[in-house]
Amino acid sequence: MSVVIEFGGVDPVPLEQARVVILPVPYQGTVSYGNGTAQGPTALLAASTQMELFDEVLQQETIDLGFHTLTPVEPDLFGPAAMMERIAAAARPQVAAGRFLAGIGGEHSITDGLLRAFLPTFGRRLSVLQIDAHADLRDQYQGSPHSHACVMRRVAEMGLEFVQVGIRSLSREEWEFVQNQGRGGRIFWARDVVSAARRGETGWMDQVVAALGPEVYVTVDLDGLDPSVLPATGTPEPGGLDYPTLLTLLERVARRRRIVGCDLTELAPLPGQPASDFLASRLLYRLIGLALAR
Repeated sequence: MSVVIEFGGVDPVPLEQARVVILPVPYQGTVSYGNGTAQGPTALLAASTQMELFDEVLQQETIDLGFHTLTPVEPDLFGPAAMMERIAAAARPQVAAGRFLAGIGGEHSITDGLLRAFLPTFGRRLSVLQIDAHADLRDQYQGSPHSHACVMRRVAEMGLEFVQVGIRSLSREEWEFVQNQGRGGRIFWARDVVSAARRGETGWMDQVVAALGPEVYVTVDLDGLDPSVLPATGTPEPGGLDYPTLLTLLERVARRRRIVGCDLTELAPLPGQPASDFLASRLLYRLIGLALAR
């Protein structure tokens, strides 16, 4: 059985009393470049034990809401499709019980399984905010429709509206899908977002919020951040978001929409360099706090 590190390093509340559940998913079954995302959940949880649990922006100890870290979802040996079902089965009871579910990966494909757990409760009124360097809109990649490079295509097939922020890498297939689809997604390209941030402009954030429905699931692929900010990811792309810009966007979304769940993926820890692990844990803690502060 996997050893569970409790998020924040505090004693967990009993599951029945928890308002927040953390679901580690140490899965890297379809990685295509750098390895290491299977160690992401453990690194993030270990870093979280060193955080100050008082949030100076929200002026609260978010951990007091009641956190419970679940047993990690072990990788399925029968392939990615079975893994998505395993993830959904682990997450579904928590969503149905009304708890705030935060998944930590692992590779970005896990979002597929997590969203399957949200659909029975929220249906197609749920919209998805994706923070990412990559569009992840391929139909298949390396023979699998459940690759990390296909996760948002699967979201589109679920019939969910989605907004992509920070995109700066996609294939011709994905470009043609974006141009031809009549529904679904809207892209806020990294080059535009970064330029606006340099000028101190935030109006684009209002456009992001306007494109989202009233209930939002946030999926953060950490390569959405610039690799100068977070280098510990398997597919780093130059020209990404900075940390304050990402936090400001999430704050604006949380003020005007209801964030009902989230995941944070693609942390590939670098030995001897814990800064990325710590950033990931702080980011997740702030995101949960923003979601539940209202």
